[in-house]
Amino acid sequence: FHVLAVDLRYGGEGEIGNRKTKERTGTRNETWSSALALLGREPTAVEAYGDFPAILAWARELYPKSKLGLVGSSYSASLVLVWGAEHPKSVDALYAFSPGEWIDGWSIAEKTKHLSVPCFFTCGSSGPDTEQAKKLLAKLETRPTVYLPADEGQDGLHGVGSLHMKCDAGRTELWKRLDAALTWLRPSPSSPPSAPTPSPK
Repeated sequence: FHVLAVDLRYGGEGEIGNRKTKERTGTRNETWSSALALLGREPTAVEAYGDFPAILAWARELYPKSKLGLVGSSYSASLVLVWGAEHPKSVDALYAFSPGEWIDGWSIAEKTKHLSVPCFFTCGSSGPDTEQAKKLLAKLETRPTVYLPADEGQDGLHGVGSLHMKCDAGRTELWKRLDAALTWLRPSPSSPPSAPTPSPK
C-alpha cells in the first residue's frame, strides 16, 4: 500500500498527545501551525473537515488508478465516517479507530447513519471508548466490520494506539482483523498496483 500521512489543521502542535496533561509532543504539525497563524486562534475539528477535498485530490493525483481508503484516529475517525457517509463515491473503504461524539456542534451518529462505504470499525477497550463506539453503531443502517476488544475480553488503546501496543492477544487480533479489511483496497490479481504519477513541473 502507498500511505499518505496527512496532518489536519486541528489537534495541536505535536503528533503525540498526553490525555492527562493535554500536552502534545513529537513531530510538529505544520498544517495546524499555519492555520493557527492565519486564523489567530485554534482551528476547530469542523474546520479540519475542510481539509478532506485537498487530501483526496492529492491521493488521486499521485495514484489515479488505485483504490483509496481513509484512516482516522479518535476525532479524525469521526470525520472519516462523516466523509464516507456524505461522499460515498469518493472512497473505497474507511478505517475508523475510536470514533465517537468528539466534535463540538456535530452529531456524528446522525451524520453517519446512512453510511454505505465498506468500513472497519474499532476502538479502545476503555469504558468511554466502547460506549462511544456502540452509540454510533446503534444508529448505523448497515453493519460495518467491527472489532470491539472489550466485548471479546481483549485490551485496546484509544485510536490507532492499539496497533503499537506491546505484542499481546488484543494487538494480534486487531492486526488480523485489519488485514482482512484491507482486502477492500487490494488490487485484483489481474490489475497490478499503480505507480505514482509525477506532478508536472
